[in-house]
Amino acid sequence: MKQNITRLGVCVALFVGIMSAAGILLTGCMGSGTAGQDYPQNDSIIEVVTNYLLAEEYDRARMVIDSAEAAGTLSHVSAEIERAHVLASDEATVAEVQTRCAPLLELDLTLDEQAEVLDLLIYAARLRDDDARLLQYGMQYIDLCHQMGESVKALATQARMGAALIRLGRTEEGMQAINEAIEQADGVRQFAALDAGILAKKSMIRALLDAARYDEAIPFCESIITYLQDYEAQPEVYADGSNELPTDERRPGYIDFYRGQAYAFMAYAYASLVESPKSKVESQAREALRLFEQTNYSNTFNGKKLISSTWFMLDQYDRLLPFYDELQTRWGTDTIHGDYAVMLKNRALIADERGIKTQSADYWKRFAALQNQLHNAERLAAAQESAARFHEQEQQYALEQAEAQKRRITLIAVTLAAGVVLITLFVVLLVYQLRMIRRKNDVLSQEIAENVRNKAQYLTLKWHPELPSEQKDRESMPALDGMNDAELFEFLRTVIVNEQLYLDPQFSRQQLMDRFGLRKERIGAAFARGSKYGSLPAFINECRLAKSVRLLTEEPQMTIGDIAAACGYANLTTFLSNFKQRYTLTPSEFRSQHITKAK
Repeated sequence: MKQNITRLGVCVALFVGIMSAAGILLTGCMGSGTAGQDYPQNDSIIEVVTNYLLAEEYDRARMVIDSAEAAGTLSHVSAEIERAHVLASDEATVAEVQTRCAPLLELDLTLDEQAEVLDLLIYAARLRDDDARLLQYGMQYIDLCHQMGESVKALATQARMGAALIRLGRTEEGMQAINEAIEQADGVRQFAALDAGILAKKSMIRALLDAARYDEAIPFCESIITYLQDYEAQPEVYADGSNELPTDERRPGYIDFYRGQAYAFMAYAYASLVESPKSKVESQAREALRLFEQTNYSNTFNGKKLISSTWFMLDQYDRLLPFYDELQTRWGTDTIHGDYAVMLKNRALIADERGIKTQSADYWKRFAALQNQLHNAERLAAAQESAARFHEQEQQYALEQAEAQKRRITLIAVTLAAGVVLITLFVVLLVYQLRMIRRKNDVLSQEIAENVRNKAQYLTLKWHPELPSEQKDRESMPALDGMNDAELFEFLRTVIVNEQLYLDPQFSRQQLMDRFGLRKERIGAAFARGSKYGSLPAFINECRLAKSVRLLTEEPQMTIGDIAAACGYANLTTFLSNFKQRYTLTPSEFRSQHITKAK
């Protein structure tokens, strides 16, 4: 019997040793994939890369990223995201963004990293007219924004998704998505909401113009102009600290750009209302055209391209024909597309109207030939798309088969491992039972003594009840459901400030939800209606800024970057922007003034 037990013990020890070694190997493999995440992200490196991108020096930007990753200044994930930014900045490589970014979503990213990756994927899909992927990544981005409590940031993406749905023929669904984005953005005097609202209204205007619902498009043009006027008059009201907020130098250009587009759309809509009284419609169209021409945007190539159709409808041929000459120069030999066909047709109609028959006949002949080429090219593209779709389905089927085979192998391995574990447990239990039999009397004696102590403890608790300290803590917590918004805010404020939760860069509403069992709407209402801060992120930002002021005045040896990290900011740029917006000074200027006053 002893020999059998010894042999079983040796088997158990051998099995445990094998499992431990496998665990060590597995841990090592998993660790090698994420080791780069231990490096802190250096914002100065990202600023250098951004400057190179603005200068279109893409190779230099890549060299900086590679060097920073090799030195450990950038983690692998951060470096991959920055490389994707380089690809997205270069029109020749934007198609590679999908390949670079899609695998990153499978990693353990922070919420901010996920948002940045999805934003890049959406941008690349837009440039490539890949509506299917735009919808896929757009839905993920919107869910993530709601998870982060930043629903306003999701509105612009929602509007783009609505436009994509319209292009895919799902018009009603797309119009509804755009309408919802407009309704949520309207009346919110924050720049993020203003920008998203303008984008949503532009998408709606384009959809209505394409559907020949010109009279319905005009109010949206007027709404964009009205909101821009309010932003121009009171820019400080819209300052929400978002990264997209234009600087004082860029604000006039931002306003001029969208104002010019709104007037261009309005002029086109009025000029297209052929069923209305002609004199009234023409005067309104020409007035909108005049206002458009007062903007700097009207002098740009894109501005002229946007207004060219209106010039044609209003017989502004002296403006249109020179622009067509410019277009033809830009296109060069690239003439196999619909825009070139429209230009040929319009030139033919203008020549007809002016009685230049020879020129008209030439344009009509070239237009007919191009239409035939476009038709053949469209059929070829459709065939190629069908073949590509079939090939993609084949690849998907092969991947599914491989995945199914992998699952089967995994299931077999798990089943075998489970069998080994069960046998091991049985052996251990058998050995344990044998030992228990030999120690039965001692164990029984211990149980009797324990029962006597338990009985005494029970009687003590029966006549002198006391709750465990942990239970007392829970029951001493105030009834949160009975609190109004102001009381709940004060309770949450005390917890956040006393425990300095705001110093955690990953702190979010979810922690409060998990800890106190509160719904996100309840927490949002406490900060929106029960406090002067308006939102939880605004309150956290105020706490961090207050902490930074203390460190700036009391810890002169700390760098600005160290202070930003010590105050809970994961990004130095965000700290600098928020600090200047709050105190109208940069942290360095604030510290200098304090030192000067102290002297």
